[in-house]
Amino acid sequence: MMQSDFDLIGRSLQDVVVEPVRAKLIPGFESVKKAALDAGALGCSISGAGPSMFALSRNSETAEKTGIAMQEAFTQESIETTIYVSRINEEGPHILG
Repeated sequence: MMQSDFDLIGRSLQDVVVEPVRAKLIPGFESVKKAALDAGALGCSISGAGPSMFALSRNSETAEKTGIAMQEAFTQESIETTIYVSRINEEGPHILG
């Protein structure tokens, strides 16, 4: 991200080890991931052990479009979802309080 190497970001999100196993636990995973990529996401995967999914995008416009596409794909699976679109933290970690 620091180098704005968007192609590398996309390649880095291609998980061939854990994702294929955990994807089976998320109904519609493949169609949701395809919807995200078709909407312009750099990549899409499972957040942690699931059940959340995430996608990374080049800009906020694509992120909004991607979120809607993912939500529509989940709707086809009769799964209710909530979309969260956020910016990348540019400050890094800091101690609160």
